Amino acid sequence: MIVFMERIITITGVGATSTPPDQISVSIRLESQDLSYEKAEKEIREKTANLQQSVKDCGLPLENLKTANWYVRTITRLNKNQEEIFCGYHFRHLLEFHLNLNFSLLTRFLQSISDHHVCPALSIQFKLENPAAVKEELLVSATKDARKKAEILASASGVSLGKLLRIDYSWGEIQVSSPTRYEDGRFADILYSFSKSDSMEDICPQEIKNQEHATFVWEIL
Repeated sequence: MIVFMERIITITGVGATSTPPDQISVSIRLESQDLSYEKAEKEIREKTANLQQSVKDCGLPLENLKTANWYVRTITRLNKNQEEIFCGYHFRHLLEFHLNLNFSLLTRFLQSISDHHVCPALSIQFKLENPAAVKEELLVSATKDARKKAEILASASGVSLGKLLRIDYSWGEIQVSSPTRYEDGRFADILYSFSKSDSMEDICPQEIKNQEHATFVWEIL
């Protein structure tokens, strides 16, 4: 949008980035179910402990393993008389684990999970470790784009830019995950995929694309 009014020019700059992911995020779902609350709770705690040991065995920092959600619910069903029948307790522990973009290390981690007989449900995403740096790059890019447009238009119109009068910008969320991902895959399938060295060589996550807009108002001389 270009507006000449009261000797000003208003330009919207567009900033764009295309950034390769530098972090692997593994979402892990552990579950247990039993008629006994104590047995179901014991099973989910044992699975969590085995998962934690898998992290330690790979020499990875345990603090990178975080709980995203943890809950327990009762399981019921209706009998033929439409009466609610108690069927047990269901525990679910959702965790997230982050590591640098290293497929060999990821394979070691998955193999260690298998060795400890955890076998959870998994989702694997490729993300940005430092989104703030991308936000800064977007703003710089939008500012340069607006300045260039303004200078071109002012020169073509026989005027020059004066001082910057105003900047309008609404900070938005940026995309932090690559479109490349493994969603809710069965553990055995994912482990097999990453354990083949030739298949790892073919994995190249898509870059993460972002775009931002900022509007600048200059006086014209």
